[in-house]
Amino acid sequence: MPQYKDKKDDVEFDLGLLLYPVLMAADIIINYPDVVIVGKDQVAHLDLCNDISKRFNGKYYKYELGDVDKIMSLIDPTKKMSKSDENEKNYISTLLDIKEKYQIEGVVFGDIDLEPHRAWEEKVCNAANLKAFLPLWQQDRVDLVYQMIDAGIETMIVSCNLEMGESYLGQIVTKELAIELQEKGIDPCGENGEFHTLVIYCPLFKSKINVPEFRKVTYENYCFLVWEE
Repeated sequence: MPQYKDKKDDVEFDLGLLLYPVLMAADIIINYPDVVIVGKDQVAHLDLCNDISKRFNGKYYKYELGDVDKIMSLIDPTKKMSKSDENEKNYISTLLDIKEKYQIEGVVFGDIDLEPHRAWEEKVCNAANLKAFLPLWQQDRVDLVYQMIDAGIETMIVSCNLEMGESYLGQIVTKELAIELQEKGIDPCGENGEFHTLVIYCPLFKSKINVPEFRKVTYENYCFLVWEE
């Protein structure tokens, strides 16, 4: 492990450096996963977890590398998520201001199963003495899309990855589309960034949003709708 190689000759060697891999392996093993998805920067850690798990019970836990090299920051998606995010204090400060102004007791987040996001959300809420609510957590993806549509919410796909392609841009999210995406191995909720949507109508709106004419463009690894002026 890179961290061990960097610090093994340190006179002030911290035993926690040796204990951490065992605890990390235990977190994985206790959940009996078939797949553990990590960024490329965590491959060495997971390889070590594989070795530990083999020694304990002979089970091998495979992993897959997605298109994302690292888990990105919720504040700045161009940067890696960090426990010492520069904007984290500002986020907590904002929560404290809102708490005082509106006397709120908690904050609602829409994550479904991204554990790093949940950990960060609970961390900043705890710092502000607030409760983090995740009402969608671990719910079925297609069922969530159905609930959204049945509630009268209409959304349009305005950006997507190359796997989906430009043909999906401008499509309205329907129950049929949710099934189609699932059958193609694409998250119907776009939880992993496969696509993003624009809400063009919901019961809270006075009227439906009339979107302007648009064209489709592909920039690097993503496809976008570009509104015509």
